[in-house]
Amino acid sequence: MRDAWYHTSLICLNGHVLTDRIDDSPEKESPYCPRCSEPTISTCPNCSSPIRGYYEVAGISHIGRTITPAPNYCFQCGKAFTWTEKYLKVAKEMAAELEDLTEEEQELLQQSIDVLMTDSPEVQLAATRFNRMMKKVKQAGQPLRELMIELVAETTKRMLSP
Repeated sequence: MRDAWYHTSLICLNGHVLTDRIDDSPEKESPYCPRCSEPTISTCPNCSSPIRGYYEVAGISHIGRTITPAPNYCFQCGKAFTWTEKYLKVAKEMAAELEDLTEEEQELLQQSIDVLMTDSPEVQLAATRFNRMMKKVKQAGQPLRELMIELVAETTKRMLSP
């Protein structure tokens, strides 16, 4: 008997998690997302590994638990999932639209966005740069800040909060 294991998530290509336990809830299987109509996947399109969902420990039940969020990257091959690529593209396009930034600042902001999506030693520097740019553009940068806060790891969210 296993002591602990990951269940498999069912997620649409926009990152909406339909369930983080499709292996236990086959009745939740759906080829398309009810929120956005995008196709759903439960395995990595690159390496076919199951997308990790709820982490279960034998003998421990979780009452009122929240659903496991969609991962940004595959645990097996390290590739970004489709939804991660889409959000990165949108965030970078939003950064390019910020008129109060020079081209150099826009490029630095776009590089910072890539780093903020990871949990790496460079995150603190990227968060500092991101916050500096957001102060410069004030209200115009609010949609980008909100998008990034939604996407990044919990530890990084605290660094991006105003």
